[in-house]
Amino acid sequence: MSLRQLLFCCLLFCCTTLNAQQLSIDSLFGIIRYEKAVDKKFDAAEEAQFQIAVFDPRTELFDTLDNLLVRLLAELKSNGDSSLVAGVLHLRGKIIAAGSDFKSAINFYNESLTLYAALKDSSGMASAYKILGTTNIRLNRFNTAINYFFKYLRIAEHMHDTDAMRSACFSIGKVYHDRELEPRKSIDYFRKYTASDTALPPINCAFLAREFLFLQIPDSAAYYLELAKPLLTSPYLFHGAFGYKALASYYQYNKQFDSASICYQKAIHRFNTAHDEFNAVSCYYRLGEMAFLEGKTRLAEKYFLDAESYALKYHYFELPRVYVGLSGVYEMLHQPSRAYSMLKNYKGVMDSLRKTEESDILLATDLRHQFILKEELLKEQQLRKEFEKIALVKQQRELKIIAVVIISLVTLFALVFLFQRLRIGKEKKRSDALLLNILPGEVAEELKDKGRADAKHFDDVTVMFSDFKNFTTISESLSPKELVAEIDTCFRAFDRIIGKYNIEKIKTIGDSYMCVGGLPVANKTHAEDIVLAALEIIRFMDDPLNTSLLKKYGGVRIGIHTGPVVAGIVGVKKFAYDIWGDTVNVASRMESGGEAGKVNISGSTYCLVKAKFNCRHRGKIQAKNKGEIDMYFVEQEL
Repeated sequence: MSLRQLLFCCLLFCCTTLNAQQLSIDSLFGIIRYEKAVDKKFDAAEEAQFQIAVFDPRTELFDTLDNLLVRLLAELKSNGDSSLVAGVLHLRGKIIAAGSDFKSAINFYNESLTLYAALKDSSGMASAYKILGTTNIRLNRFNTAINYFFKYLRIAEHMHDTDAMRSACFSIGKVYHDRELEPRKSIDYFRKYTASDTALPPINCAFLAREFLFLQIPDSAAYYLELAKPLLTSPYLFHGAFGYKALASYYQYNKQFDSASICYQKAIHRFNTAHDEFNAVSCYYRLGEMAFLEGKTRLAEKYFLDAESYALKYHYFELPRVYVGLSGVYEMLHQPSRAYSMLKNYKGVMDSLRKTEESDILLATDLRHQFILKEELLKEQQLRKEFEKIALVKQQRELKIIAVVIISLVTLFALVFLFQRLRIGKEKKRSDALLLNILPGEVAEELKDKGRADAKHFDDVTVMFSDFKNFTTISESLSPKELVAEIDTCFRAFDRIIGKYNIEKIKTIGDSYMCVGGLPVANKTHAEDIVLAALEIIRFMDDPLNTSLLKKYGGVRIGIHTGPVVAGIVGVKKFAYDIWGDTVNVASRMESGGEAGKVNISGSTYCLVKAKFNCRHRGKIQAKNKGEIDMYFVEQEL
């Protein structure tokens, strides 16, 4: 095979298999321009033949390309062109790195760097320093990586290459970001050499958003997330993955775990498709963390085990917190031996990492987990004592059979007694939880204490009604199962939202949702709380991630009114807590007189919230027994 044929096969392989990495292709085009070794031109038949030879699925593609590059290096070295040899060495390193042999790849990058340095080729040296930094990160050598990135930055500054300077600063900022040591430094480097925030690349904005969340400055994080939105539709998998990861972090910070989970899953899919398992590890960990906080212990175990599997292969530094998470899971599952095993794994990994050059990262890891470690070390001591007791019992078993049998019987009776008590307690908790799901807490306690609950008059509460526009039309186009699923998705979100604002849900009728603020315990912020919840419900329905048909074909109308009501329990069978009075009727009238996507409030509510919200008067509406009532649209919070 001639040099021209070798070059063609290498270029074709890179373009198809390695997603056309620009540096590799540029290097090959440079070599192709080396005309001394060209034997002849290709014709179409030859090109097809070589394409089939390289991309036959039954062949080892990486071995094929590596053999081609070895021959190509021999040809170039015999011609004595160091510049082209350096380019092929660089390319061979990238091919080997694609097969996850990062240590061998570094050897080729260093050979390439030596040749570029001898030739005083600044551009070549810059690319070598950059790839050496990136590859050392894959080996968890963060200190080594950042040193290479600083060398890359100095050369870029010397060449006055603004794009390269920004690239180097991004790489440095990402190392600080991954180490979670100095978020302010990370922010500085992500912004460096850019005239304004709006000129920042969206990928920089995604990382800036996560740094501001780390600093607990959510407003700044939201600002940069808005600038990072183009990443979500980017054709580059790597960029899209980091965009969804940043958005997931924001949802997780705000405890919107369902939305966060969706975004983490999308990030994982893009990372895995791009063969970037290194960055997928933390996504699995965060999914496990959220599942654990929601009490979904088995799901948390699954995600933590996925994180462990990836971390063992690709990101060893993530293992400590994964093992801490698994220890907590097994403790909740009442599996002390497995919890203890995870703690031993944690200590083993930490001891191993302490022997590496990355002592500063270990310090950060220790600081992040020191509060956990104190508790876990105490648990470890307790577990050891329990295991020592078990071992002692086993040693004495042959000599004290009768005693063991008696102890076993006593223990059995005690366990049966304890089991019965726990079962009764569990059933009581379940019935109490069911009662609290039907009635407000204060009313439920009164019902348990007295056997009944008295109706009460409340002078000043705020009632909210909502329903979905075009609901009848939408329901006719859906099966019963699909219709219920659509309503359930929205009402679950409404429940979560009003729970944040101390609002009491009263009932749902069809597609109507009714809740009230200011009872059963009176407060002075009920009107403001209801309006804030209503605006958040509107935002939920307008969220691009919300694919509900109720949003697409109608939207939600919300009406609010403030006034007196009577509240109490109705009925004996399937009893329910309800409210009555003209206030309820006027709130319903506000809803029916409103518009989809708008919060329509009455004049009495407006008087209570006008100092907190920007409202627009929209005229009057006739209400039964009330005459004409002023209506206002709430535009936004002041």
